[in-house]
Amino acid sequence: MEQSEHKLYVRIYPPRADSMREVIHMEKTSNGIEVLRVHRLGGDSSLKAFADVSFAGVFIVKGLKVVEGKNGLFVAMPSSKGTDGKWHDRAYPLTKEFREILKEVVLEAYESE
Repeated sequence: MEQSEHKLYVRIYPPRADSMREVIHMEKTSNGIEVLRVHRLGGDSSLKAFADVSFAGVFIVKGLKVVEGKNGLFVAMPSSKGTDGKWHDRAYPLTKEFREILKEVVLEAYESE
């Protein structure tokens, strides 16, 4: 896995009146993303596993999915069906760079199981 200069900044909302508190600043090598659990699924389904991930030890997202697609494995975010009948992600990365970091960490945990 190639090392890069991405940093993870976690902020607490809502901001205090005097300023927003910056809680954590970590390099990618210790980016604060920890895979807590990988639950592999058997069978021929394209859904291969579920994963629970901790961010900086202060926030957990459960239900990330490892899926076998046309171009290999990818990580899908937890989703739920809306009243409009469409599926919507319940949590998701705001940047393409962070999505890539998250994918690398989750797939590395999946492949090492």
